[in-house]
Amino acid sequence: MRYFLTVTCLFLLRLTAPAQDQALYIVPDNALGIKAANLFSEIRLIPLETTSTSYFNNMADFVVTPDRLVFMDNESNSILIFNKEGKFLHKFKKKKYKLGPLQYSYAKNAIFFTSTNKNYTIPFSKVLQMTQKPGNRDFSKYKNIEFLYLGDNERYRVEKQPVPFYALNSLYYMNGRYLVRNSRYNKYSKDTVLYHLDIMNGNTLERSYFPFLNVAKLPTDFDDISINIDRTLSDSTVYLQKTTTIRFINW
Repeated sequence: MRYFLTVTCLFLLRLTAPAQDQALYIVPDNALGIKAANLFSEIRLIPLETTSTSYFNNMADFVVTPDRLVFMDNESNSILIFNKEGKFLHKFKKKKYKLGPLQYSYAKNAIFFTSTNKNYTIPFSKVLQMTQKPGNRDFSKYKNIEFLYLGDNERYRVEKQPVPFYALNSLYYMNGRYLVRNSRYNKYSKDTVLYHLDIMNGNTLERSYFPFLNVAKLPTDFDDISINIDRTLSDSTVYLQKTTTIRFINW
């Protein structure tokens, strides 16, 4: 199956005088390595409308929806939305919280994202302790969970979600549930078997995958196990990849 590749480009410089249009040619057959023509049958360049509001130059994430191009800019800490013709539509900006990765929900036609309070720097060991012993903490002061709706009648409405105790971990939204990744040994847990991936429904654990022994001095104590979750074209299907990062220690 051959797919269409949409390439977006942002004009970063404004010319002081009108310039002649230049033809730009991209030939997939001439790409290095595997021929791009085996994957893509067409490349479409979309110049994005550039104004003082829509300008950005430090893209951290990019999501394509059925009718929108959505960017997350690190420098302005904002989400910028364009249509498929490159027309600028909306900008959402956070002040107190640092934006995290973007995710598109087909069922909601909305962008799911989390953000972290800039005033708190929580060490990883403390995160492990807080998630195992949450007590009566209000986790929304550390992290926000929100949807930015894209529908024509929604007017880019932002809807905040309840923040569960495990939100300090990396979250992936999946049909009203959260996929929660556990990277390594947790000395604050009494369980001798933990899982690298948990599916949570509210505060209820529904299923777990990739078990490991939660014992000190085993590989999960000094290796970081990374569970990468990649988007697919379905809200109910994800692509998982498990990798290990080995840390070398000098004695």
